[in-house]
Amino acid sequence: MYKFRYAVALLIPFLLVACGGNTPESFGETVFSHLKSNNDEELLDLTANKDDYFALIAERNKTSEEQVNPTPADVERLTRKNQRKVKKGINDIIAYGKMNGGWDDALLVDVEVKQSEKSPSEADVYLRVQISDKHYRVLFDDLAKSERGWVMTDNPRWIGLVYDPQYDTLIGKELTINANGGFLSCKTAKDLGYAQIMAKADPEAVMKMIDDKRCMLVKMESGMTATIEELGDYHSDNVNDPSRYPFSYVKVKFEHDGQQYSQWILSDRVKSIQ
Repeated sequence: MYKFRYAVALLIPFLLVACGGNTPESFGETVFSHLKSNNDEELLDLTANKDDYFALIAERNKTSEEQVNPTPADVERLTRKNQRKVKKGINDIIAYGKMNGGWDDALLVDVEVKQSEKSPSEADVYLRVQISDKHYRVLFDDLAKSERGWVMTDNPRWIGLVYDPQYDTLIGKELTINANGGFLSCKTAKDLGYAQIMAKADPEAVMKMIDDKRCMLVKMESGMTATIEELGDYHSDNVNDPSRYPFSYVKVKFEHDGQQYSQWILSDRVKSIQ
């Protein structure tokens, strides 16, 4: 058992290697077609099988000094485990789609590919799916390019809501920013998210962002009025809480010390929208 676990531990980081095949975009279009038709068996066929793993291992060993040589029984167990995970993920995705309006009239809005920096044969694929006017995100990560095309080496996941048209009416409206001594705003949503993470872990990193004028700390004693310009990404915790707006960040235009700014702030700083 120890030998098997050790072999698998060595194998996992190197599974995704070049083997030729279709593009990640075409993989995304294919899996959406199967989701739309609730064809879980066809989706399961896109899971890495024993032949895929053997080919991936062989290709990996060609260029690595550290050879990985699991036994056929090891690969069999790894394949079965992965297939169980993928099957559960597929069933969950199909179920979530049904709960949110069904797959019959679903549309594929976009296929976003995040290619690995280490290898062009590693990729994560995000599907943006429209169901009943709302957009949802589905993730197929840790894809490997095998001899028969792109295959799944990990379970796919339903990420959740990313767009709801009912909130489009908020664009252009005025809001009141909650006064609590001040708030942090940043030029980009990405910087604001990073600053939020680093606020406790490394406050000096946030101060550097302020010094570099990527963010600014707005001090105030009373509420400030601002105008909504753009809504940020949705957050699952917010989506499931009816008392909060689903998006994590909001881009607003406001005046401070006689100057106009267009910056991103945390949505929980919004006291009210007029």
